[in-house]
Amino acid sequence: MYIIPSIKNYILQHGQVEIPHLGKLSLIFQPAKEHPVLHTFTVPGKYLFFQEMDTKNEDFLHFLAKEQNTDIETCKNELQKWVENLKHEITQNRIYQLDTMGNFALDSMHKLIFTPKLDLTLSPESFGLEELTVQPYSIVHKNEVEKETANLPQNTDNEEVKKKKTWLIWLWVLLGLLCLTVIVIGIYYQIFRINNTPKSDVNQTEIIDEQFDNQSITDTSSAIDNIVPKEQSSQKEENAVEISQLTHYVVIGSFKNATNADNFLKSKHSTYPNAVNLGKSKKGLYMIAIGPYTLQDAENEAKNIANSWILDTK
Repeated sequence: MYIIPSIKNYILQHGQVEIPHLGKLSLIFQPAKEHPVLHTFTVPGKYLFFQEMDTKNEDFLHFLAKEQNTDIETCKNELQKWVENLKHEITQNRIYQLDTMGNFALDSMHKLIFTPKLDLTLSPESFGLEELTVQPYSIVHKNEVEKETANLPQNTDNEEVKKKKTWLIWLWVLLGLLCLTVIVIGIYYQIFRINNTPKSDVNQTEIIDEQFDNQSITDTSSAIDNIVPKEQSSQKEENAVEISQLTHYVVIGSFKNATNADNFLKSKHSTYPNAVNLGKSKKGLYMIAIGPYTLQDAENEAKNIANSWILDTK
C-alpha cells in the first residue's frame, strides 16, 4: 500500500493531515530566512511542519480507503504498520525520509522532529527559485583587506603600524593637555571670583565675631599688645576729654581674610566715619573698629551695636 503518495495527495487537498499514533503535518507558507551560521537564504514557499500528537481523527483513513479501494480496517492496520516501521527505522538509522517533503529524526531528547524540504508539488509557486548563499559584509571586507595587504611588503606594514601608534600617542598627549588646561582655567576662575567678590556680596555670615564677656576683656588686651592702628580718627573730642584717655575702641567685626575686612570697612564708613582697620591680631584676625573713645563713650557705643566688644589699647 502506497502510504506516502496518499499523504501528499491528502495534504494538497486539505492543507494538513492527521496520522494516528504519529501526529499532525501542516502545510504552511514560510518566507525566505537566513541561516545564522551558514548565511544561506531558504527559498520562500510552502513547507510541512510537524506536531507530534496521539490523534484519533480517521478522516485520512477514509481518504486512504477510498483512494486504495479497500476497507477501513485494512487501511488502519497498514497505516499502523507504516508508523511502526517509520519509528523503527529512525531508531536504527537516525532518520526517515518522507519522499521529497522532508525527513523525520530524533533530537537530543529522543523526541520526534521533522525537517521540511521544498517540494514543488506542494509549493509550485517556488519553481525556479534556488537557495542563495551570501557572505556577510564583514567577511567580504576582511577578505578584500587580506588580499590587499598580502601584496604589500612586510616593511610597509610595520611602518604603517608605527605611524598609527605614533599618531595615537600624540592624540592622547593632546587630550591630556586639553584636560589639564580646562582644570587650570576652572581653578583660576574660582580664585578670581572669590578675590573679586563685590562688597555688596559680603555676607554677614562670613564675619567671625569674637565675643568676649566682662571677664575676658583683660585677657584679650594682653593678647593683642602688638596691634598698631593703621588709621587715626580725626573726629573732634570734647574739650573736657584729654587725648591720653582716648585709648578704647569698639570692635564691630573680625575677619580672617584681609579683602573681606577692607570691604566691610568701606561699607561701614557711611555709618561710622571714624571706622578704622586695627590690623592683624596674634590670633590672625583683621579687626575693624570705631573710635578711639574714652571707656565710658566706648561702653555707650557698644550698647547700640550687636556682637561688638571693647578693646583697650593702653
